[in-house]
Amino acid sequence: MSHDRAGLRNRSSERQLDTDGRYRLLVEQVSDAVITVAADGSVTDWNPAARTIYGRSAEAAIGRPVAEILGAPIDLARLTADCGGIHATHRRSDGSTVAVRVSAVAVDGEYVLVCRTVTALLAAERHYAAVVAGLEDGVIVIGRDGTIISANPAATRLLGLPENSPPSLSYLDFSLFDAEGNPVPAQERPITRILRTGAPMAGEVYSVERADGQRLWLTGSCTLLDPGNPRSPILASFSDITAQRAAEQRLEYEATHDPLTHLPNRTMVLTRLQAALCAPDPEPLAIAFIDLDGFKAINDSLGHHVGDTVLHVAAQRLQQVVHCNDLVGRLGGDEFVALLLDGAEQHDPDTLIRHLRRALREPIVVDGCGLRIDASFGFITVPAADNRTAEDLLRAADLAMYQAKKADPGHTEFFRTDDAGRAIK
Repeated sequence: MSHDRAGLRNRSSERQLDTDGRYRLLVEQVSDAVITVAADGSVTDWNPAARTIYGRSAEAAIGRPVAEILGAPIDLARLTADCGGIHATHRRSDGSTVAVRVSAVAVDGEYVLVCRTVTALLAAERHYAAVVAGLEDGVIVIGRDGTIISANPAATRLLGLPENSPPSLSYLDFSLFDAEGNPVPAQERPITRILRTGAPMAGEVYSVERADGQRLWLTGSCTLLDPGNPRSPILASFSDITAQRAAEQRLEYEATHDPLTHLPNRTMVLTRLQAALCAPDPEPLAIAFIDLDGFKAINDSLGHHVGDTVLHVAAQRLQQVVHCNDLVGRLGGDEFVALLLDGAEQHDPDTLIRHLRRALREPIVVDGCGLRIDASFGFITVPAADNRTAEDLLRAADLAMYQAKKADPGHTEFFRTDDAGRAIK
């Protein structure tokens, strides 16, 4: 029996030696500094990685206080209690600093410290932070509860955030509008949608109203910062396109409006007319083609600046007569058109023409001179079932005006359509 017990003890000792050997091999091969510290704080073991990181040999480290060797105070009790480890700054033998993450575990009355260098990681983080801080684009990180966790200087400037934003500031605190200027419901906002679906979004264009009431146009993208993590915050980046948007709107306005009177031009008139004809439930409409009588004499005798004033005043007066849903446009020269889109039955042609003529005949005072103008009108009605194009209808109204002017300046010619859509008197 004693022989058997001795054999068991020997095998147990062999297994322990084998385990110790594997542990020693592992400690010597890892890239982290593994330092064993006695209860009194002195170093009892120092692996090769520790020599590489701290620039001290095992002979120079073993037996000396660990705080002295690492160049920083070491709270062993705190380290063993903090399972996640802590960040610290230690010193190498040459006095230079090294950033490390330190964790510790108590084993058989001693402490085993594992020190992983994070100097390169911290340098990369600082580099990244510097890049983000220098971006012209705004970058914000938003928590799962919608609060803004961090914002780079550009985001702070663009959104008008206070320098020390309250921790409870939410992205929902900002009013958001779509490309047409309509408020975006909370459930349709990009951040809300990515919280719901997890799918990244890019190329979104929105208008944001800041706390000071200023409106900005922004385009940007957002994505989960850590897609595999259900608690991942959201990274959003955006750039200011307010000036670009204003330029686009200005170009669009200039392409569709007369620069002198600011009325819709021929392009806009035809677009609106065609849209009314192609509506799902089209209504009857009417078109009044208007040519100013006597304008050429005023323009030739008194100069273009007087003529321009007359055109501008005439445009304003025409707009004041028609309904709010109707459209008055300038086609060029002294020709105007009124699209009566508010239902043809809403307009009595004789009454409307009389009001338009009365408005135009009012004296126009320019440089102290009272000027009078009149107009010839071509008026056509368009039934809901008319299959002609906007160009066809405008041409018919022009023809009616031409007939009126030919008959007598200041005259009105009324056309209607037959069953084939042809203009007849």
